[in-house]
Amino acid sequence: MHAAWAVYLLLTIVHFWWFELGLSKVDRWTFGLYLFVIAYGVLLFLICTILFPDRLDQYSNSEQYFFARKAWFYGLLAAVFLVDVGDSAFKGPAHLHALGL
Repeated sequence: MHAAWAVYLLLTIVHFWWFELGLSKVDRWTFGLYLFVIAYGVLLFLICTILFPDRLDQYSNSEQYFFARKAWFYGLLAAVFLVDVGDSAFKGPAHLHALGL
C-alpha cells in the first residue's frame, strides 16, 4: 500500500509541475495567486512528509505509522483535490470548462 501511495504522489507532483506551465498564460500575477501556487506545493510536500517520516521510533512498522496518521494523510489529499479545482480556475474559464465534470 505504501508503495502505491508513493507512486501516486510521484505522479501527482510531476503532473503538478507540468500543468503549472499553464499558468504562463496568466496575464497578471498577483501576490495571492503566487501564494496559492506555493500553498499547493506545500500541501504536496506535507503529504510526502506524512508518507515518508524521518523516524519510526514510536511505531513497530510503517503500516502502523500510516494508520496512526491516516486522517491527516487523507485530509491533506482531499485539500489537494479542492485546491486543484481552484488552480484550474486560475488558468481561465475555457480551461476549467474543457475539463468537464
